[in-house]
Amino acid sequence: MLAGIKGVLRQEVPAGAGGEGAAGGGGEKTPLGERLRELGADDYVGVMRRLYRVLLLILQRCANVHALLCAVIRAESEDGGGEDGRSAELQGASGDAGGAAQRTAACVEVLDHLCDTGHQRCGRLLAVRERQTVHLSLSEFSALFDATVEFANATDRVCGRQRRQTLRATLLAQAKGFLEALHVSNAGKLSTLLDQEQWKQVSALSRLLLHACA
Repeated sequence: MLAGIKGVLRQEVPAGAGGEGAAGGGGEKTPLGERLRELGADDYVGVMRRLYRVLLLILQRCANVHALLCAVIRAESEDGGGEDGRSAELQGASGDAGGAAQRTAACVEVLDHLCDTGHQRCGRLLAVRERQTVHLSLSEFSALFDATVEFANATDRVCGRQRRQTLRATLLAQAKGFLEALHVSNAGKLSTLLDQEQWKQVSALSRLLLHACA
């Protein structure tokens, strides 16, 4: 999982001469954050989309392995033990079916951990550009928001568990910041327009004046 993330970032956001030196010294996080913040909005959204695709593919393959392991454990448990004693070995030292249930639960826990790790790392990459994200245009933020929500929903379906909130919480916080910044920007533009608006005196029909004063 982490190798997939690093591979995408290494390809999409390559380090310069200074960044390579920092990476060799173990201080890659700060240069990576700087490089992400320097990306244009479209480039950043493209990086995140590529990252989401790679992580989803990794999780799908892990889910396939998980399903295969669970099927093997279930089949061995239902077999009731063979001449070679492999079923009893899979079921645990005590030879009861509880060992199979424990192994199945362990497989589920591993898959959940992988999915949670992917969400956490993506959340960190979103947090790195929080100040830039809140000042995106509406279309740019919508593209990032939609891609992130689509990834979160897809991973929930693959891992077969309730909605994970780590990545969604980060995205929601940035959405609130974006709306606040958009409101402040639009309010400022409206105030400027009102200040620049020119009023000119014109003559009015007497009947309109009487109606207005009535």
